[in-house]
Amino acid sequence: AGQSDSANVELYRNKLFNINRSNDSLISVFENQFPEYYNLKYKNVPATIKDIQNLLDKKTAMISYFTGDTTITIFILTKKNLEVKRVPKITALNDSIIFYRYGLTLEMPEISQRLGYKLYQQLFPDAAPIDGRIENLYIVPDGSLATLPFESLLTENYTGDINAYNAYPYLIKKYNISYSYSANLFYQTFSKKASSIGEATKLNDWLAFAPVFDNGEEQSMTIPGT
Repeated sequence: AGQSDSANVELYRNKLFNINRSNDSLISVFENQFPEYYNLKYKNVPATIKDIQNLLDKKTAMISYFTGDTTITIFILTKKNLEVKRVPKITALNDSIIFYRYGLTLEMPEISQRLGYKLYQQLFPDAAPIDGRIENLYIVPDGSLATLPFESLLTENYTGDINAYNAYPYLIKKYNISYSYSANLFYQTFSKKASSIGEATKLNDWLAFAPVFDNGEEQSMTIPGT
């Protein structure tokens, strides 16, 4: 490498040229035979706001977060509007998320109740989205927010029975909630579907089981016909 050998330089230039040609041929194969993989890996054209709005119906909104050092920027996108909010980041946001998850998993309602409402106020300022027609939310988190179960946040300062979990004002009671890693991936995933996002997320299309035990003891559940 430290010597000026024109023959070797030319040899490696030719090898590099052939390797690049082989790589171009391989990418061409991906484009023709595996178009979905090609579009995800190589066709990195950012989706525009209008592109994403074309996928949303009037009942669906996307909320995307960007966490900075001292602020959180919130992008609220609906079928016809884009609203941008910037709010001061609460002190020790990451720690608050960790303790909130501890409160949920270890059944410590004093912690989860307090932090659940505090985090909601941080991430949904002014009760956004304001439009009362919204039923479906697509959330694009950022950083440590990706570890936060948004659906469990409390939309009000609950003062009732602390052990009556079914009475808590969870965010999931107001909206059907889904997640995406990025707005661009959301667009690439759903732009191929002929149906609208609202039609794809109707609750009638899903069946879910979530057992609730009032006495804290382990119980069994029998489904008729099984």
